[in-house]
Amino acid sequence: MPDERGFVYNFGNEKPFLKAPLPDQEAELARLSALRDAAAARWQNQAKAFDKALRQWKAPAVDWVPQEGLVVNHSLTEFTAPVDLGKDVAKFNHRDPFTLSAWIKPDQPKGAIVTRVDDHWEGTGYGLYLVDQKLRFHYTFRWSDLGVRVETKAPLKLKEWQHVAVTYDGGMYAKGIHLYVDLRPEPVAGGEQGSVSHWRRRGARLSGRHRSGAGLEPGAES
Repeated sequence: MPDERGFVYNFGNEKPFLKAPLPDQEAELARLSALRDAAAARWQNQAKAFDKALRQWKAPAVDWVPQEGLVVNHSLTEFTAPVDLGKDVAKFNHRDPFTLSAWIKPDQPKGAIVTRVDDHWEGTGYGLYLVDQKLRFHYTFRWSDLGVRVETKAPLKLKEWQHVAVTYDGGMYAKGIHLYVDLRPEPVAGGEQGSVSHWRRRGARLSGRHRSGAGLEPGAES
């Protein structure tokens, strides 16, 4: 505080006054300053890691779809009718190994997921379906005696996202067909299992339909 005498010096020193902390306040300020310095040091030590994490978070998403051997990749957010990808897509024959997969969120226990088959019950082709809430794969030349059918024993969940897939090894027998739900191999039921004769589709088209468009109904997603 300034030591000068003003007009009213007998009442105390004149302004300006300089406020100073009391001893207990000085101790509290010292404690808070130490906490501040420690926090700044921790931030400085982690700044590089934060910057790296931020760059990774801002980076564009990586496409998880395998590219090697990929024949077709079609993205859908929602559909209420069959999606036709054309008759020249996925033209596999009976000795071609292949995989079909899709993300689905069905709201009913039956419907076509991915098919390439003539549009009638005795059609030639293959398809992945929901039948009584179970995942089923058909691969047929003639429904009466030339074809295979493999179906999961456990039902799928309705109104929940699930990843479904089928793999075929090109061996023409049901033992070479495997069904997967959320990356886990599923036990399969008996069904009609045999061998697939030599065939190649006559104008069948890859789509999500079979028999007059009996695909997943409105609300299902894939």
